[in-house]
Amino acid sequence: MATVHDAVHHIQDEITEINDQENKDSNNISSNTK
Repeated sequence: MATVHDAVHHIQDEITEINDQENKDSNNISSNTK
């Protein structure tokens, strides 16, 4: 079960990284349009 938990945790980390990158991109876009 530890391997399943590790895999889920790894996926959550990747999702967090993707969300952080999208937030940076949208921040750059909104600051560029102002």
